[in-house]
Amino acid sequence: MAINELDLSTFSNINLSNNEQKRVAIYARVSTTEQAEEGYSIDEQTRLLHQYCEREGYVVYKDYADRGISGKSIKGRASLQQLLDDAKEKLFDIVLVWKSNRLARNILDPESVT
Repeated sequence: MAINELDLSTFSNINLSNNEQKRVAIYARVSTTEQAEEGYSIDEQTRLLHQYCEREGYVVYKDYADRGISGKSIKGRASLQQLLDDAKEKLFDIVLVWKSNRLARNILDPESVT
C-alpha cells in the first residue's frame, strides 16, 4: 500500500495556503480482525498518515485510534469522542483519516451533529 492510495479526496478543498504549520489529528479505526489482516491495521493507517504529514510539513498533534469498533455509530468510540472534545478546544487544525469509512460508514451520521 503506497502513500498515494490515501483517500484524501474529501479534503482536497481545504485551504492550507498560509505559512503557519498545521497541527493534525490522526484518526484510525479497525472494526474486525479481517480488516487488520487485509492491510487496514491501525498501525498501517497511522504509518501512512504520518508519512503524508511529514511529506506535507504538517505537525501531528495526536493519534486517536478505536480498535475493534464498528463505524456504524459514534457512540462507544472513546477515541473519537476524545478527538471531538479536543476539536472543540481547537487543539488541532485538521483531522486526517486513511479513508472516510474509518471515520463513519455514513459520513452524514446524524449522531455526529452537535
